[in-house]
Amino acid sequence: MPSNNDWRSTSVNANNDFKEMLLRQGPQLSPDQYAEYRRRLDDRLAGAAREERSMRRIVYLVCGLAGALWLLGWDLILNNNVEILSGLIGGLLLVAGALLPILAGYALLLYCLKYRPNLKEAQQQEQRALLLDVQHQLNELREQQSRPKV
Repeated sequence: MPSNNDWRSTSVNANNDFKEMLLRQGPQLSPDQYAEYRRRLDDRLAGAAREERSMRRIVYLVCGLAGALWLLGWDLILNNNVEILSGLIGGLLLVAGALLPILAGYALLLYCLKYRPNLKEAQQQEQRALLLDVQHQLNELREQQSRPKV
């Protein structure tokens, strides 16, 4: 049966082997390429977040208006105020009552299928960039290790 010390020494050896493997890897991006990549990625993430936030507000507004209009229409019908619906304003309310829910559904669908996934993709790319940052730091460590010690 292996002792605790054997397990620790095996774990330390595995960690050292992993570190050596990482240090032997070649550089992936130059510092200038990496800085440009991060700048573009930050711009894309900020743009996707801005678009998602504005589309979310539009969805809230359109869905809220559609709900309020439907409630108003049902209130008018249930309280026998149907004579209001016979004039020009009533016609506009009926047309808006029919079209606004369709527009709300379209806006919600667009938000769920386009803007939200774009934001998630930009966030995932940001996480991948953080892994590249680790690679960048490893390259710096490699350079420091390769310098002659004084």
